[in-house]
Amino acid sequence: MKLHNRIYRSLTQEPFHTQKIGEKEVGFYYLNDTQHLAQYVQKGRFYVWTSDGTNYRLVIEKGYYEKVSYFFSEEINTIWINFLDEIGVISKKMSRMFLIGSLVIAILIVVASILLEFQQYGVFIALTVVLIANMVHSSRLNKIIKEKNYNAQVAIRDLLTEPGFEKLILDQEEYYKEYFAFDEEELEEELEDEENLIATAAAIIEESEALELEDEVEELLEEELEEEIVEELIEEEIIEKVIVEEVVAEEKPVPAKKPAAKKPAKKSKNNKVDYNTLTVPQLRKLAKNLELTGYSTMRKAELVALITKNR
Repeated sequence: MKLHNRIYRSLTQEPFHTQKIGEKEVGFYYLNDTQHLAQYVQKGRFYVWTSDGTNYRLVIEKGYYEKVSYFFSEEINTIWINFLDEIGVISKKMSRMFLIGSLVIAILIVVASILLEFQQYGVFIALTVVLIANMVHSSRLNKIIKEKNYNAQVAIRDLLTEPGFEKLILDQEEYYKEYFAFDEEELEEELEDEENLIATAAAIIEESEALELEDEVEELLEEELEEEIVEELIEEEIIEKVIVEEVVAEEKPVPAKKPAAKKPAKKSKNNKVDYNTLTVPQLRKLAKNLELTGYSTMRKAELVALITKNR
């Protein structure tokens, strides 16, 4: 009987142990080396019997095998293989019997429905009969399997003796507790790591937001300061221009040198602002107010030249 044949065919590596039971060969493989570990261990199954219909392969969780390797001795495996072979023969025989019987009954029903001219119901009745026969077959087969399995367990228990069987039960319970406790510790560590990552991410986001807010405040303060400086410069230039015009008007009839005391500070000889005394941010702000372009990447000398040219 083929048993978990897909898993059987996926085991391409060499077995770590083999047994010869009669004409059959049993290969031992670690469940940990397959992709089916979680699928069975989560259900509490630490070993799986597989077969291609002739030989058998026993797939076992590594730690479980090391804990209760005596449970997989040749004597005990002989009992299991005899049980599986017997079930395979019974299943094949019952399936053939029920399949043939249900098909014969279904054909007779269809023929009768045609002869009696109620074909529309004949097919439905035939399908119902096949379905009921399949349900009866499954029920009877499951009952036989449970009975044979119980007999196999009794035989294994007698082979181990009562103390050996109790030891097997205790070893299994102890390993289950160790194995699933280990999983719980791993889960707790993963959850703790996730919490730490979340906390770290939150702190980084909070710090980033604080830095962005600080940069915005600093930028606003810098812009306000630059605006005040530019406004002062503009006001100073306007006032100085008025002063110069007044001085020129008053002294026009009499040519004379302009008083040195009246000359404004931080001005060039042509009464313009000395832009070299300003900082780069101040120059860029002034260029922006003058609606100039390309100033954002210029250096101080280039900004001074640009502003002077466009004033």
